[in-house]
Parts: sequence; structure tokens; C-alpha cells
Amino acid sequence: MLSIKDLSFRYGKLDVLNGISFDVFKDETVCILGPSGSGKTTLLRLITGLESIQNGTIELSDISIEEKNLYKQHLGVVFQEPRLLPWRTSIENVLLPFELNEKKISDEQKEKAIEALKLVKLDDFKDSYPRELSGGMQHRLALARALVTDPDLLLLDEPLTGLDVNTKEELQDEILYLKKETNKTVLWVTHDPQEAIYVADRIIILSERPTVIKEIVPVEYGYPRSRLSSDSISLEQHIRTIFNEKEDN
Repeated sequence: MLSIKDLSFRYGKLDVLNGISFDVFKDETVCILGPSGSGKTTLLRLITGLESIQNGTIELSDISIEEKNLYKQHLGVVFQEPRLLPWRTSIENVLLPFELNEKKISDEQKEKAIEALKLVKLDDFKDSYPRELSGGMQHRLALARALVTDPDLLLLDEPLTGLDVNTKEELQDEILYLKKETNKTVLWVTHDPQEAIYVADRIIILSERPTVIKEIVPVEYGYPRSRLSSDSISLEQHIRTIFNEKEDN
């Protein structure tokens, strides 16, 4: 599905990524987990095409990122903040990806927008403006906007940042439900080991800069999961041990 090979990147004299390689396979949920400043955001910007590749390759569904228009059709993105347009209603925000590519919205696209809102349980709020929605509802609306084009890969950039614990855990469950319902492949970036363990099939652990992959950890027990099970606690301890390991000089 997604193939990244020998990806390196630097800002000026600052080495950020140093030979990153990994694959994300169809129907997987893979979490990228790393400390602050480890290059997670840079990696995402490269995958979404917001930064130009300096060294290495990125392919999505066998399409090179160099084929920008075709590549982006297969990718849906949810950012840390919902990034909703405040002057547009819920359905108008969800229709935005279609409007960016076409002059006129078709009836079929409007139906797809309604279906996306139903998936995130916001169809009753299709005519509401962002200011009329709670924080959790705004994040769900951003998710509907990412799903409306039926992308192959859903890229989540710390999508639950700033939410209270109860809302965050509720939305984790909703995203897992949506993944099952839509058969999406998910690449989920987080700084939270507990979140990664709860949602992921595999966890890619990044080092500090210059960033390499320290370990790829499989989560070998299925869903539904308990956040407080002995398996989860043991795996979290293992991940935190990896985080605390000092790099060899």
C-alpha cells in the first residue's frame, strides 16, 4: 500500500531524517511513535507532498509521489487541528475536497458527503457551522472530510490533540469502528504510547534526530482491547524502555 525507502531529509545543515524505510500494508493500522522533535511532522509533510523529497522514494498503491495529482487521489489526511472553514456549514466543509478539483458539485458527490457525515454521526448537523459544534464533533467533521473521497490510505496526524481524556478515548473507538466499516488502511502519528497500543497493528518507534527507526513493534493481540490489560501494560513498558535507550555514540 505505502512504501517508503531510504528517506532522508535535512533543513539547511540540520539532519532530520536519516534513511527511513518501512511499508504499510493494506487494511493495517500502523502508528508512528516518537519523541518531540523526532521528525514525525517532517515525515508526514513528505508523505502528503507538502515537502519535496531530497533522498529516497515514496509510493502509494504503486504510484510515485512524483505523480502528484494521481497520488493525492489515494490519500486522505486529518491534521492535528480540524482546520474547518468557519463560514461553511458541515456539509460544505465535507464537500471541499471535491470543490478543489471540480467547478461544480454533482448530486452524487452531495450524497457521498451525506454518507460521510452519517459515518461520523453528524448527519443531523449537516447545516451547522463549526462554531456550533463541540471540539469532538469538529474532529469528527474533519474525519468525514478526509473520508468523503474514499481514499486508499487515511493519514492521521495526532488527530485527537487537545481533547479531554474521555472524548479522546471515545473518538479512538469511533475511528477503529470507521476503519472496520470502510476497510481503510491507516497511518496514525502519535506521541502517546497508550494510544498507539490501543489502535495499532504495528508501531514504528522513531529515535531523536537525526531520526532512524529504533524498532518496529507488532501488537499481537486483537480487538477489542483493554487499555489496562496486562498485555497493554507490558507492551507500554517495553516501548518506554526503547524510548529511554541512549543512542550509541
